[in-house]
Amino acid sequence: MTKSDLKSKIERSFFPTFYLITGVSMFLIWIWENLAPPHIPFIGTLSLIAFYSLGKMKRWCIYPVTILFFSGITFGVTTSYAIMMQFYSMTLELLVFQLMIIAYLVILSASFFYILAKRKKLG
Repeated sequence: MTKSDLKSKIERSFFPTFYLITGVSMFLIWIWENLAPPHIPFIGTLSLIAFYSLGKMKRWCIYPVTILFFSGITFGVTTSYAIMMQFYSMTLELLVFQLMIIAYLVILSASFFYILAKRKKLG
C-alpha cells in the first residue's frame, strides 16, 4: 500500500467516523437532557445522514455537510461564548468541555473544506 493510498483511506474513514460519533453523541445528549433542546436531534440526524453519504461517497453529501457546517459552527460558538460569559472561573471540567467544542469546530471545518475540495470526485 502506497503512502497516497493510506492517506486516501484515512481521509475516507476519518470524517464519516466523526459524523457517526457526533450523531450518536447528539442523540445521547438529547435523551440525557429529557428531550428538551429541539436543535440537538436535528444536528444528530444530519450527522448520521452525513455519515452515510460520506461513507458511500455520494455526490449529495455536500448538502448535509454544508448545513451541518453552518449550524454546527453557530451551535459551537454560541455554546462556547455562553460558557465563558456564565462561568467566570474556569474549572477543569469547563476547560475540557471548551477544548472539546474547539476540537468539534476544527474537525467540522476541516470536513467541510475537504468535501468542497473533493466534490468533483464524488460519485
